[in-house]
Amino acid sequence: MVREAYTEVTQRPFRYGYLVSWILKKGRTSDLMSIIKTSKITRVPLKKPYRGKKAIDRLENSDDLIKIATLMGSLGYMKEAQEVFDAMLFRTPLDTTALNNYAYVLLHEIIQSKGNYDKSKILIAQNKISKAATIDKVLNENFLILSTYKNLCLSRVVEAEYYAQIKAYLPAFLVAWLSIEMSIRRIYYQHLKEKQYGKDKLFSLKSLDLITEILYLNKCDSKFVNSKEVLESLYGLRNQLIHGTIFEVSEGQAKNCIELAYTFTLVKEEFDDFLTGSKLH
Repeated sequence: MVREAYTEVTQRPFRYGYLVSWILKKGRTSDLMSIIKTSKITRVPLKKPYRGKKAIDRLENSDDLIKIATLMGSLGYMKEAQEVFDAMLFRTPLDTTALNNYAYVLLHEIIQSKGNYDKSKILIAQNKISKAATIDKVLNENFLILSTYKNLCLSRVVEAEYYAQIKAYLPAFLVAWLSIEMSIRRIYYQHLKEKQYGKDKLFSLKSLDLITEILYLNKCDSKFVNSKEVLESLYGLRNQLIHGTIFEVSEGQAKNCIELAYTFTLVKEEFDDFLTGSKLH
């Protein structure tokens, strides 16, 4: 029954919600496991430096299964979502879309916990995103604007929230600042791609000061431009910490840094609601 419904839904995408609701209501997640176990595997050629691997394996219906699992997670059925993702990654452990969506769902579950952050879950999410981002970097020269990299930025903010939760404000500030710098380079790369600059131009500028000034002058995004004063204040604190002028930050300063890091993860979003990872096929 699930297999027939699955076939119908994948031909009519607007009915994914109906299928997920039916599976959850009837407790038929095990039927999805059967589909995963019997799905054919397709192979995607892999470039250097993965010399020991000739290809990345993906299930032929991977995207459909990922949509189902992601929707399960977004509805709060994390146990069922994890079962689907785990079964997929058992067969195709280098599927970057599955890795990234799995981590994305975990991160948003953590964010929804509102102050009860689980460090072990954060590490699991970061491990999966980092693995996906590493593969994407090899496969795609535009990896900085793929959602694996954006979600890597988000994972740092969630980690910073964890440190703030345990009142470790210095590491909270530093990890949030790491996310901010990563996001700024992602935003800059996307901005230059939109302006159709060549590859050499994209990587020629290394100074964070110059990058941010270019983005402000070009008014790249209202969220970014409106954060100028806060960013400059936090950048000053970062420099004082690095150069030994100050040794600690306050709770308020750490939380301001975390808030800005969250804001920057939302600038120039470029991913599908269901498939947050880059497709390899």
